[in-house]
Order: sequence, then structure tokens, then C-alpha cells
Amino acid sequence: MHESVEDLWIPIVLVSAALQTARNAGQKHLSTQVSPWLAAWVRFGFGLPIALIYLVIVLAGFDLPFPPLTGKFLVPALVAALMQIAGTVFLIRLFRLRNFAIGSTFVRTEAIIAAVLGSVVFSESIGLWGWLAIVISVTGVVLISVVRSTTRRTSLLGSIFNASAGVGLL
Repeated sequence: MHESVEDLWIPIVLVSAALQTARNAGQKHLSTQVSPWLAAWVRFGFGLPIALIYLVIVLAGFDLPFPPLTGKFLVPALVAALMQIAGTVFLIRLFRLRNFAIGSTFVRTEAIIAAVLGSVVFSESIGLWGWLAIVISVTGVVLISVVRSTTRRTSLLGSIFNASAGVGLL
């Protein structure tokens, strides 16, 4: 095994990206056959055993104790889990909307939303360069998506303010 967790970040990121792409493709196919809630259940229900196996491997591989399950941990973890499930349901709804590109772009505004929430809720400070990088990244992703999906009959604002964009922001 590796000496430290830091050594594993590159393979973990690469495997995660590949698995997320495969999962989203499967989710898109599944969303045409079942409700968004059932598709979300499939995603998390089948993912739970894999997450538990991963936890056991990490704890055993690095000789770490199982962390204590206190209210200080469980309450935020439960809230985060419920928000993840709700976000998945909204993502699956995006698969059913006509303008998936716009909606999925707004899902990617999570960086700026996380930065704002981190600043407000956790008193995390982000420097000027950090904010500039976040704004440039989000603007670039939004513009690329709008350019790809805008036709002659739709305006830029019409592409941004539609049902797909609203679901993506949720």
C-alpha cells in the first residue's frame, strides 16, 4: 500500500472521473425507463456497498480507527446526504428536459455556490484571485454551453432563463 493518502489523489481522481462519466451515462439511459426518485435510489442503493468496501479498504490499508459517530458528525452528514439525493433527482430531471446542455452547465456552478456558502457558513475566506478564478471558470462554462445550444430562434437570455437552467441551479 501507499505510504500516505496524498500519494493516491491522482489515480483516485482519474478513476472517479471515468466512473462518474459511466454512471451518468447509465443514469441517463435509466431515466427514460423509471421515475427520477427510483433512478436516484438505484444510484445510491447500489453505490452504498461500494462506498462501505472503500471505507474498509482505506481504514485497513492505513491502519486507521473507525471514526466516532457523534451528532456533530451525523447531523451534517445526513443533511449532506439528503442534499446529494435531491441534487441527483434534479440532475435526472435534466435528462428529461429538452435543453440538457444548459441545465448541466448550471449544475457546474457548484464551485461558486460552494465558495459563497463556505464564506458565509464556515467563515472561510477566499482571496481576490480565488474569486476571480471562480468567476472566470463559471463564466466560461456557461458561455460554452450557451454557444453550443443556442439556435437562431433563441436568444442568449432565453437560453439562460429556461426550465433546464432552473433545475440545474437547484
